[in-house]
Amino acid sequence: MEDPLVRKQFDEALTRFIERAKQDKRVLAIIIYGSMVYDEVTERSNINANVIVDEGQYRTARLVELGVPIDVYIFNKNEYMRRIQHPRGRGLLQVHPYSKLVFSRDCSFTDFYKNMNKNVGVRDRAVLQIIYFNATKYDFEKAEKYLYIKEDLAHSFHFFLHGLSELGYLLCYLNDVWPPREVIIKGRELKPDLFPKLFDDLIDTEVTKESLDRALHLAYEFMDSIDIEVHKPILNFISEQGGTATQTDILNHFGPRGINYLEIDHLHRRRVLRRTISPVKLTKKGVVEYNEPQYHFSWDSFNPSEVRVTQVGPADVERARVKADYQSAIDELAKKVNADEYALSLMLAGSLSYDTVWEKSDIDAMIITRDEPYREHREFVEKDVSINIEVATRDDFRRMIQKQQDGSIVHSYFSMSKIIFTRDETINDLYEDIHNVGARDVENLLLLNYIFCKDLINKTYKALYVKEDPHFALNFMMSGIRRLANIEVLLNRGIPLRESTVQALEYNPEFFKTIFIDMVHTPKKTWEVVNDVLEKMENYLDEHLKTFSQPVLRLLEKEREMTHYDLKTHFSDIWLPVDLREFVERGLIQQTEAPFRFTKKSTAEMIQPAYQLTVRNTKSDMMIEDSFILL
Repeated sequence: MEDPLVRKQFDEALTRFIERAKQDKRVLAIIIYGSMVYDEVTERSNINANVIVDEGQYRTARLVELGVPIDVYIFNKNEYMRRIQHPRGRGLLQVHPYSKLVFSRDCSFTDFYKNMNKNVGVRDRAVLQIIYFNATKYDFEKAEKYLYIKEDLAHSFHFFLHGLSELGYLLCYLNDVWPPREVIIKGRELKPDLFPKLFDDLIDTEVTKESLDRALHLAYEFMDSIDIEVHKPILNFISEQGGTATQTDILNHFGPRGINYLEIDHLHRRRVLRRTISPVKLTKKGVVEYNEPQYHFSWDSFNPSEVRVTQVGPADVERARVKADYQSAIDELAKKVNADEYALSLMLAGSLSYDTVWEKSDIDAMIITRDEPYREHREFVEKDVSINIEVATRDDFRRMIQKQQDGSIVHSYFSMSKIIFTRDETINDLYEDIHNVGARDVENLLLLNYIFCKDLINKTYKALYVKEDPHFALNFMMSGIRRLANIEVLLNRGIPLRESTVQALEYNPEFFKTIFIDMVHTPKKTWEVVNDVLEKMENYLDEHLKTFSQPVLRLLEKEREMTHYDLKTHFSDIWLPVDLREFVERGLIQQTEAPFRFTKKSTAEMIQPAYQLTVRNTKSDMMIEDSFILL
């Protein structure tokens, strides 16, 4: 249950924040959202607020009142209203039903806020259903692969659980509801006849091949039941184009509405629509034709009785044959790239490059061109196998490689890729150092993963101790374990992949077996089981806290003192949401106060945290040399 003393502290902090902000004549309105509005708070929570001002550009800051952190997002009034009305403003719309206007001196903005639709609405609902349908299906297919192909129950469970979070979002959009952060709880509410069976029953059952198989079949049965309705906008578009549309046609139409990537080949496998190929050129000067998917559908000829159920698990075919088919597809693409004088290189990534492929896999590749491509993302088809391709000019590729952060998603992608063909040796030169991980980059990525992991641990703590819901807590904890795995890989100078828990089990088998494998195989994930793993995760972070703090300590040793805003600006390249409470509580740094203004012309000052090294700590006992990371 919520601690009333903590709630009182947060209420008083919010009151002080509002009163201080009201003194600034540039502040037009304040909107709070999140836990302070509709949920419980804990001592690990923070207050979220949108501050509407009359000038300036969008920025973010962390303020503080009575020791309570307050994360503010500062918007110019006109920019806020424009964002709300644009597809990219969905994030603002999503928090609106869970927000409260606590102050306004602008009547027009008050009316605007009150008249905002709290439902998703026609503009966004159809697109978001498609996006989250495919996100859910992606995780379910990963769960299938680990269950049936790799026979790895723990990772199958992990991906299935993550897919249920995506399903929770999908259920919200199907019901015209903006999803809250507690999307698992909302999923139970919106689909009580299904979601608890998939989520709670699986968690409280011994994880076996049979239990996961049942859950996957039940999940796909539901996905099949909504598939055509979810994709009706795309089917309507194809039908209205005379029954035929290429992937480019579809993306050109839906791209402005937020669909920049399309995966509808499952509709071809289910016999909802038919897929053929259409010739397309890669670049504006190119002459070689590649095979783009072309889809055929008409409501006039559509027969629902011909639609197939989704095949769960692999077909009855030899694994060697599947791999041979995929290899044949990339070989065929390589021939075309070799013949295309405006294509310089072909790189292979994804499962075919370093992992196992199966029938639901696609191929990930990148083509480097000398000429401007028509699109940066393409899907081609060779030998009936889909190939997802990123297309970049040589200069764009060079910039991508040079600015990428060691250990980042981009670095991970390229580190596990391989060059299939190149006619430009400079591409090989760029590849030479791709496996070298710089110490400073590792430090920054460790700090980033620590902060995200700590946030997930805090969410786990709230779900466990305040909501007293160990199943809900497990959902956050599983994501936190993946962040912890990223940290373990980085500490060993590795590059975290999508399956970083697999890597972490190699580097630190005893620990990750305990918190991941053994926990998954515990028949009932009770409060005690989840709490035991939670404590072990927090102890792991505590053991390495000095290591995580290195980028901050180096900055403070150089600058003597930095405000929270300056720190966040410094780490903007890695999009770091700076939260240094643990560093302060452990005495690694000390927190002071500094003034903050919402705009250059603000008439009042707010309070933001500032940080400096503690008096008792010197450079010699705080700093760790580059060699701290195991080689």
